[in-house]
Amino acid sequence: MEERGRELRKKFLYEFGKEPPTIEDWREYGEIIRALKKNDIKRKDGTMGFFKKLGKKFDDRAKHSKIDAEIGKFLTNTALRVDKASVKHIVDLIEEGGIVYLFPEGLVDYMNQTKPGYTTTDLLEVYIRWKQSKRRNTQTLDKAKSLDIKKVKIRTAEDGNRVCAACQKASKKIHNINAVPELPICWECRCYYEPQV
Repeated sequence: MEERGRELRKKFLYEFGKEPPTIEDWREYGEIIRALKKNDIKRKDGTMGFFKKLGKKFDDRAKHSKIDAEIGKFLTNTALRVDKASVKHIVDLIEEGGIVYLFPEGLVDYMNQTKPGYTTTDLLEVYIRWKQSKRRNTQTLDKAKSLDIKKVKIRTAEDGNRVCAACQKASKKIHNINAVPELPICWECRCYYEPQV
């Protein structure tokens, strides 16, 4: 167990270039830390101290899993509307549970620049719509590849100044399917792939 603890320790040192921790790693970590605490094992190599520091991260990860599961409901049914009533339950979980949910850093920067004074609800609505768009567009691209389609065009919502410069630029040419920019391009992207046959 102590040897496996050292292996997991290396993973949890955020060596993401190699192999990030998986959900199974987090579960196994929970079992190891409980066993170490139960036996009051104190290691000179710092394994126990390291795992104690990870205790907070493990607790947060469990709370995040609950939030991720709620967000996942929107992803399994991309037709589900993202409105304030639908999102309220998730917001309550975050705010009442005192969870510091780790939204992507770029999203927080975007909201600070474009919507100062935003609420958790505003942030969550943009995030869920972005994840829905990513899933929908990935499925479209995968389907096109399975049909041996070689070229795709990115289509914007074509509603003037609401389309960002990056989306406008990407929509001006036909792309090789293996080199097409990944959608969504921006945080409030409404673009979609159009296979070219």
